[in-house]
Amino acid sequence: MKKAAFFMLMVLVLSGCKGKSQLIVSPTPSLTADPCSVEKIIQFLEVADDVKYRFTQLAQRANDIPGEDLESIIKEMQVIESEAINIGPPPCALQAKSALTSYMETLIQGYFRLYAQGIGITPESFTNSPTADEEFNLAASKLEYYETIMEELRNLVLETSESE
Repeated sequence: MKKAAFFMLMVLVLSGCKGKSQLIVSPTPSLTADPCSVEKIIQFLEVADDVKYRFTQLAQRANDIPGEDLESIIKEMQVIESEAINIGPPPCALQAKSALTSYMETLIQGYFRLYAQGIGITPESFTNSPTADEEFNLAASKLEYYETIMEELRNLVLETSESE
């Protein structure tokens, strides 16, 4: 029994002699900017609103033009669409950007169908595709969705600004 107690005492003493363990210090978190800061959201809102405004102005002009004369407006719309595609939104605005570009693409498709019909082209690939009116209806619903997301972002900016 004395041997067992002595052995346990030695194990405890020796285990305490192995030295102190190093204290592991966790790295301090880096102070990076908030990827969805109010400033970045506001910047996105301004750029997206400008692109959408210019695009809808072209769409209104296109409504007053016969189908065969739509080529130049479609090209201008595509230029604005590429600007929208190149917008670098903060992570919380990715859905809004996607909705905007989807709306633009669908509306351009509708005008392209009108243009093709206006110059007498009805390719076989159009036969099973949506009509121009169906494209315009779809674009309208996509625009409504985009506006809903943008309103949510505006509300987020307001809420964040009020809490600061």
